[in-house]
Amino acid sequence: KSEGESHLALGIGSMAAIGPFNAGLYINNLFAFMQKDPETEETTFDFLGIFETVSIGASWTPFDRKMAEKRGIFNLILALDLKNFGSVDERELAVGLETGLNLGNVIVMNGRAGYRQPLPGELATMIDSFDPQIAEYSAGIGMKFLFMAVDVAATFPLEMILDPPSWGMA
Repeated sequence: KSEGESHLALGIGSMAAIGPFNAGLYINNLFAFMQKDPETEETTFDFLGIFETVSIGASWTPFDRKMAEKRGIFNLILALDLKNFGSVDERELAVGLETGLNLGNVIVMNGRAGYRQPLPGELATMIDSFDPQIAEYSAGIGMKFLFMAVDVAATFPLEMILDPPSWGMA
């Protein structure tokens, strides 16, 4: 589609929670099966196009008692997502971790870490695309005290961890 061209998209998703495990599936565009040929302006139908926009994810939250009125004091979330699972070019892996303390939802402190990288290629060979050298890493902290909250995060390549810049400090 060209700049400024209107289009129609409809996404749909579903989540399931079984104890501390959560799983989700999201279709970003149910109309992805309709493709317009730019040369002939004809619309073609390819129902496998929907599969390219599917994202799947799972998480584990052992201290999150979903049905309880009060939250636990500890927070731990491990999550894994595959965005655009069926796409040969746009597939992406994301993994995240969040841990911290929740003191009555008055004082909350959390640390976060993440990993994100493209996984292009056919599904059968997608694991061959796994390369920590090309990934983006992220780290952050969040703090809440009464009514004030502060969240800080940064995303950086692996090179910055292995060979941090000195910024003139010799």
